[in-house]
Amino acid sequence: MDDRAGVRGTALAVLVLGVVGLAGCTANDDDSDSAAANVAAPAPAAAPGAERGAPPQSAADAAAGGSAGVAAPAQPAVLTARALIVSVTRTVRVDDVSDAARRAADLATQRGGRLDGEDGSGDPDDPEHARAVVTLRVPPEQAEQVVRAVEGYGDVLARGRSVSDVTQQVADVDARLANARESVERVRGFYRRAASVRDVVSLERELATRTAELEALEARQTALRDSTTYSTVTVTFVGRAVSEGDGDEGFGAGLSGGWKALTASVAVLLTVLGAVLPFLPVLALLGLAAWYARRVASRAAERRGRAATVPE
Repeated sequence: MDDRAGVRGTALAVLVLGVVGLAGCTANDDDSDSAAANVAAPAPAAAPGAERGAPPQSAADAAAGGSAGVAAPAQPAVLTARALIVSVTRTVRVDDVSDAARRAADLATQRGGRLDGEDGSGDPDDPEHARAVVTLRVPPEQAEQVVRAVEGYGDVLARGRSVSDVTQQVADVDARLANARESVERVRGFYRRAASVRDVVSLERELATRTAELEALEARQTALRDSTTYSTVTVTFVGRAVSEGDGDEGFGAGLSGGWKALTASVAVLLTVLGAVLPFLPVLALLGLAAWYARRVASRAAERRGRAATVPE
């Protein structure tokens, strides 16, 4: 019995050791497989142009190949605020057109804006028929205050307002501008590393093209920034004798303009006729003398012709 118990204990101990050893081998195999997988897994491919230190086979070919990257649209910009182009128009009838135009320009300057243009017409001796168009550029937050102040100069005859949302255009131009700047810098780097005359000539042409595109985008960005930074307030000041229908547009304006053009044309014709009329008698006498002299010469020629044909 003791021998059987010893044999059974020994067999049980061997079985336990075998199971423990098998588990250890399995764990070692798993760790080895994981390590092998980590070693064998290829590293992610670097993006084109990521290794900027590595020189290309041909700088000109690399720059030309980068055109696709330049043409690719950049990531859309996050629109944090709306970009608006606001234009306001007013027609105001005032007692003194010149004084009103001067006050409006001063008001725009005081509100952080500027006078962008002024066009006036009229006779200084007849200020009631005077007209002046003033273009003001003021910050958007000051536009309403400026308009209300201008309306207080006299009687408002016409009102107008237009708003254009250019938020997407501003975002697109900003993204394209950033992309263009990176492109120009990349080509300049290739140009500095160019090793042949062919590469230098090709890269100079490419750099000039991309620089021109960059300058065009910068000019467009400046124009958009100015249009959205300042609102446009156009005020037309007219004298008291100018009626509401004497605007710059509409049937009444066209009829009034046509009548004024007709009367001006008739006045010019009459002026020319009056200037020429004193010379008409003199011109008539000269013309008559020339006709008489020609007639006498013609008759003399006829007499000589007949005398030549008479037989001797």
